[in-house]
Parts: sequence; structure tokens; C-alpha cells
Amino acid sequence: MIERWRDVRAQGRAVTLGHLGVRPRGGLAAAYEGRAEELFEFLLGLRAALPVTARDAAALGGPLSALNVRLAARLRIVREPDGTLTAHDGHPVGRPIGDRPAAASAAGRVRGISADEHALLGGHPPAGRSRLAPEPPLVVLPTAGRAADVRDALAAHCAVMRRYGHAGLTVVVADDAPAPAAARALDEVCAWAGLAFGFEVIRFGEWAAGGGAGPKRVFRRRLTARPDVPRACAERTFAPGLPGTANAIFAAFAGRDVVWLEQDAAPWAPVTRDRPGGGPRTFVDVMDGAPADAGEEPVDVVHVIDRLAYAAHLEADPVEEQVADYEDTTFTVLGRPSSGRHPLPGMVHFHTCGHPDFRARASHHLVLDPRTPEPARRSLLSGGLPMRRLLADPPPTVSLRRWTSAFGTAVGLPAGRMPGPPTMWATSARLVDVAVGDLMQAFGVPGCVAGTGLRHSRGTVTDSGRGELSSYLFREEILWPLLHAAREALEEAAGGPGYAGRLRTAGDAVAGRAGRGGIVPPALGRVLRAELLADIRRARRSPHPDVRAYGEALAEKAGPTLPGPWQEYHARLEATAVAELLHYADQLRFWASLVDGGLIGEGRSPDGGRRPAALVPAPASTQAAARAVPR
Repeated sequence: MIERWRDVRAQGRAVTLGHLGVRPRGGLAAAYEGRAEELFEFLLGLRAALPVTARDAAALGGPLSALNVRLAARLRIVREPDGTLTAHDGHPVGRPIGDRPAAASAAGRVRGISADEHALLGGHPPAGRSRLAPEPPLVVLPTAGRAADVRDALAAHCAVMRRYGHAGLTVVVADDAPAPAAARALDEVCAWAGLAFGFEVIRFGEWAAGGGAGPKRVFRRRLTARPDVPRACAERTFAPGLPGTANAIFAAFAGRDVVWLEQDAAPWAPVTRDRPGGGPRTFVDVMDGAPADAGEEPVDVVHVIDRLAYAAHLEADPVEEQVADYEDTTFTVLGRPSSGRHPLPGMVHFHTCGHPDFRARASHHLVLDPRTPEPARRSLLSGGLPMRRLLADPPPTVSLRRWTSAFGTAVGLPAGRMPGPPTMWATSARLVDVAVGDLMQAFGVPGCVAGTGLRHSRGTVTDSGRGELSSYLFREEILWPLLHAAREALEEAAGGPGYAGRLRTAGDAVAGRAGRGGIVPPALGRVLRAELLADIRRARRSPHPDVRAYGEALAEKAGPTLPGPWQEYHARLEATAVAELLHYADQLRFWASLVDGGLIGEGRSPDGGRRPAALVPAPASTQAAARAVPR
């Protein structure tokens, strides 16, 4: 396994070094004061350390920084106690792994540079990439269906994947296009992307271009057509929107590795050389309009996910938990290191750059702050952020037993880590991107975070409802009470025979937790009401019309219980939380019934093995779609 990992990693570095113009002769090789062959063995990951001079260190700085960002590498120059300089490759594979000295010994062996790697270093792009996974992943782009945004997203991701030599990939545009006209526009975009970049690009959408039901809707009907299926729960589980699309993908393509690329993500890391205050730091936040020494690096997302999904124990530092804060997907506050190695992860995440995912309440407080400049306030009210986050010093790659964010800008979902396909909680609360990870954690499956970041663009591109801050705020209001109640119930689940049994037991535990009540503590309900009343009064007194309008929107969405006793407001929150938990309990049991019925499962097509006609998205893409669907 270590040798396979070493080969895949070396090829990934060779491709990137070729793009950077680092050649076996001349340039960096000529500047290096030792043997050039040893230099390239280190750069390719075939050596764990390399003695360097001060001049070498200066010449290596740029390539090492680029490799760290583009490939989530861990290369650095360290000064030894005696003053000598050494370039280090900091992956854990160079250290003893538990009580397995043989593995550590194998990690220390050095092989020469292969002919293929020499060719890649010479700037010859690969015809195809080697990988640890047994087959290419399915690349999924979920979207609300605006053709222009989909075209931009496909152009960004496909260009970088092609640049890094990834061939044989199928890209699935999982869309909620609202009408046949929008579906036709998306078909045109998919056809353009396939011709422009050489990938199979197909649609898995609500509508067919001819006006009939699209493959996603036909698939949903097939799963919910049985007389014993609870219709309301089934429709909610697969309804258009992020949870429904995710659940349809999980069910339709069970047994396939998935690379999930959100539309507001781009495979570029915004980087900076600025270090305000000096010293290393992971991120630098820059307000809009402020000068910044910034650039961008293309991140080899597919390669990074492949390495971490199949060799996280060779790449990642095991950590017990991520500590949640106001941000969704930064993973910068971590708990204590784990005492032993983790199993392979069920998810691979990336850090968020560009627009980080702040909680809505942070934006809410900034909108009400009279010191917030008008351009920043307008951005916040529209769901954006008036700042950019730049990657300064890539953080370490970590494996986490407990984490809060399940879906960030891009996520890798390797098949087979869970005993069956996961399900995403179909809720309007801000839990959809947490629930999948919580379900994995209940089954003892860790997550992994790559030591690099991807650009994230907030606002109207996200399709996640951030376009209006007041709505986003209220969907977040009961997030933490629901999160803790659901986790408490999942931990109580004693298990059952098989995956369906475990899901059913978890559903019963969630329903039992809802039945016991006390989801939203009375003190929290009282404080939330008091704070909301004060904030509405504050907004109504604002000299700015947009803030006054925001206050009126808050009052309207709070409902008629807000002016009354705090107990009424708390009761509304509690009733909402109980209803959401009961819906989740029904969904877990419904998912168990689909597994029991053989409709979804590991490596299984929805029709039990034959090509599912519902997944053929368009006549021009029929063969491509058939190859994308697991048999």
C-alpha cells in the first residue's frame, strides 16, 4: 500500500512540477548545490529529507509553496539546532506507524525516478492519471439549474481536471431546473462542456429537455411507488433542493466514489505572501477594496481526494475532534491528537477560502453595527461577505473522529466506508450539511480535511438561500439545539442487524428523543426572543432604509408569537424542533426500508442490476449515462 501511495503521489507531483517549469536540467536543478537527482527524488516524495544550503532554500521556496497548496503537500525548510538547513517532507508516513516497524522501514526506502516521472518533469502531460481508487470517481455538480452559473462552474472545474491529466471522468450535473426551457439550456451547456474538455458530461435533473419528467424525477417516482412507502416522507426526502439532490445521488450511485463539487466552489486557492504581524498563519482576511499581495494556485482536487480517501493514515495527523465556532468549514480549531491511527475516512473536505462560511448570526450583528460601511452592509444583506480569505500557510492534513461540517466547497465520498449509502437530513434548518457527517460518526467512520483550501463565492451563486439574510438567520436559529438532540439520539442507538437495522434503530432513538421534549432549553428561547426584539427595535431606528427594511423582514419572519410572552415564542421554537426531529426519524426509517427492499445499496442499481432507464438523461448522452450508473 505504501509503495502504491508513493507512486501515485510521485506522479501527482511530477505533473505539477512540469506545470511549474521545474525541469530535470537547468533552472532549479542547476541552482541546487548537491546532486540534482536527489533534489528531484525529494520533490517527488521519494526522499523524506534533503540537506540544503541557504541559496538552495531560497530557490526552493516557490516550488515548495506551490506544491503545498496545489497538492496538500507538507514540504518545508527547517533549521536544525546546529544551524544547518534541511528540506523536510512532513507526511506521517516517515514516522513509525503504531507498532508496525516494517511499515516504517518500507516508508524509508528510496527508489529512483521512473521514466514516466522523468517525462512528466520534462513537461509532457499524462494521457491519464494513476490513482489509488479502483475506478475513476463520479464527479457531481449539484445546481439549481441556472445555465450561466453551471457553465462557469463546469469551465472552472473541467479546465483544472484536464490540466492535471485526469481522463475517463464522468461529470453529472444534478440539477433542479424549474422548467423544460431551463433543462434545454442545461443540455446545451453539458454538450458544450463535453466537447470543450473531453469529459462525459450528463444531466440528472428534474426535467427532460422535451418537456417530460427528467431522470431525477423518474428515479424518485420509482423509489416511492411502492404502496408501503410513506408518501409525504418520501417526497420530502427527495424533494428538489440540496438534501433531495444529495439523497438521489446517494441512492442512484451507491457503490461509486463521488467527488461532490458545489457550484459556488472553484478549484483555485487564493494565496498571499502577506503575514500581518509576522509569523506563520493559516489565513489572512482582506476587506473588499483593500490592497493585497494575492494570487491563485490551481488545486488538483481529484488527486488530493484520491490520496486522502485511500491513504489518509499515510497523510493525515489523527485528531479527536474539530471544535465548532462561528464558521462552517474552516477546521482551524482542533481538539487533542488521537492516541492511535484512524480508519480510512468516509469524507474528504477542503478548507474554505475566498468567502468563508460564517454563520448568519455573525453577518446579522455586522448589519446592525452602525460602523459597518455601506458597501459591506449591502453585501451582507444580500448574503455575501465584504471580505476575502486568503491562504497564507497551508494547515496540516488531519483525520477527525468528530467534526461538524459535512459538506464544504468540495467533498470526496469514497464508496464502501459506510455499510450502505448515507442520507442527508431533509430539513429547512441549517443541518443538511452536518447530518451526513453525524450519521457517519455514529457508525465510527472518521472524516479527513486536506491541508489546502478552495475559493468560495457567496451570494447569489450558492443556491443555498443566503440571498436574503433574514431567512438564512431563522433557518439557523434552532441549529445547535437540534444538532445536540440528534447526536444524543444517534449515540443512544444500540444498533441492529445490518445497515437497515442500524438505521431503523437510529430512527427510533431520534423519535424517542423528540417525544421526551426539552429540545430547546427555555433559557435559550427566552434569550433569543429578547435579543430578537432588541435587534428589531435597533434596526427600525437605523438611519439606513435597507437596515430598517431588514428589521421589518425579521419581525415578519418571527411570526405572531414574538410580541407575546416569551413562553409562547419558546413553545414555537420547541414545536418546530420536535417536528424536525420526527421528520428525521421518519426519514431514517424510510431509508432503512429502501435498503431492506433492495432498492439502494452497496454497488447496486435502483432496479436491482439492470440499466435503470430513469438515469438516461438525454438521447445524446445515453451511453455515457449508462456507463456512469453502477451495475
